[in-house]
Amino acid sequence: MNCEDLKRYLAEGGRTGAPQVAKHLSECAGCRALLETLESPQEMPDAEHLSAITTRIQASLTAVRPLPSDGKMILAACILFAAFSLLATMPFGYYGFRDLTNLQRLAYYLPISLLALLLSGSLVKQIIPGAAVHIRPGYVLSVVLLSLPAVAFVLFPHLTLLHFVASGFPCLRVGLLCGAASGALTYLFARKGYAVSPPLAGCIAGVFAGLAGFAVLALHCPLQNAWHVVAWHFSAVLICGVFGLLLGFSGLAKSR
Repeated sequence: MNCEDLKRYLAEGGRTGAPQVAKHLSECAGCRALLETLESPQEMPDAEHLSAITTRIQASLTAVRPLPSDGKMILAACILFAAFSLLATMPFGYYGFRDLTNLQRLAYYLPISLLALLLSGSLVKQIIPGAAVHIRPGYVLSVVLLSLPAVAFVLFPHLTLLHFVASGFPCLRVGLLCGAASGALTYLFARKGYAVSPPLAGCIAGVFAGLAGFAVLALHCPLQNAWHVVAWHFSAVLICGVFGLLLGFSGLAKSR
């Protein structure tokens, strides 16, 4: 009989006084010590100790404030997005909004608003454990990342590379600055829940914040050039998304 045979024998209800068990115990100090531990009497703590343990546990418990409903959380995220985009554009000016026709405004700002709504719903589902997910996050991100360039090429077919870098860097700087500020607010919002998958939640939050920077540039920048919008405005969305993903992997963006 070896150690595994002994464990199996005892698990099946075998007697510790059996000859083969006694023979193995006389040769194996490890099994002998294990059996002595299992057969030693276990004393229950007295009432005083139990009361002290209960008191310490109860003192460490804190009430958790329940989250609002999914609809209210999504609405709050959308209001945060809209308010931030409008207020953050004020210091830079609404030159882009003024240069667009009414039809262009509808075709430009409505998709941005719908994408913000889509990302809001996906983000809320990520920070509420066990929430029913109707649209997979991967699909949401794909729709956002494919729709913005498509809208730019449809609305602004004028393609030129004249002063491409000189006019592009200022927009990228504004987009990243606004994306970072929006990201900080989104982070505070996301901490109201608990992200089961921090990398995925961080990526969605980053794209959501970057979309706010994109919205600011859509209101501010008067350049109606698809290459400019895709290369410089859209880059802010990509960079913020990657940054949020890395924060999620690093564990710096832990929820409460």
